[in-house]
Amino acid sequence: MRGRLLGAITFVLCAATSHADPETVHVESSAIDGIWRFDFPSDVRLDLMQSAHFGPMAKRYCRIESTSGQIAVRCIAPDFFRIEGTAEIQQNQVHLSLGSALARHVIDATLDDAFHMTGTYAVRVMGIRHDAPGPSAGEKIRPTDVPSQGADDLAFRQTLQGLMESTSTKFMPPIERQALGAIQAVIYLGQTTTVGAKTPQVFNVYQVEFSSGERLCGWHHRDETAMGGVVCV
Repeated sequence: MRGRLLGAITFVLCAATSHADPETVHVESSAIDGIWRFDFPSDVRLDLMQSAHFGPMAKRYCRIESTSGQIAVRCIAPDFFRIEGTAEIQQNQVHLSLGSALARHVIDATLDDAFHMTGTYAVRVMGIRHDAPGPSAGEKIRPTDVPSQGADDLAFRQTLQGLMESTSTKFMPPIERQALGAIQAVIYLGQTTTVGAKTPQVFNVYQVEFSSGERLCGWHHRDETAMGGVVCV
């Protein structure tokens, strides 16, 4: 039993990082609001000696939003679907914490400017911190810089529209759908893919603007699941 408990544990999430910068940039908490793309390990494995082994880097998308006195962070990817947490800012130092108390994913980064942060990804397992060996970065996405995907964009919008009109509670609580209102725009941001999998899973990633809010959505456009392969945060 003990051997099983100490067996390899796999965690999936993002990494961003921290580096010294002699110039101090004063920022408001809302300065990092928006959609970010982070490079971070595709997985983290703990061996029997509790040493951490980090997988190859992958691009993951997160939506950061200041609300109710906190900075909420919500991320999506084809390997963990969704994960949530909070962020804190002091001067130009950003601390992101996502996941649970048992397995928490940490990003300690320096905000270089309004669209870039660099620093260190770490995973904290039962209070013990393990840092990734190399640096990672985060980039704020400007949708106007991303080309449209044409037919895929239309197909995603039709799929999302069907989910918003459905009675299913798996995709999104009805009260949340009602509060968001009608779909106003669907903006393609890029793709994110599982790394190292025998059959890679691909998300098309979109920023969706509703009449009363916005969401970051990923779409397995070849996935025929009950949710149409869509996850939104």
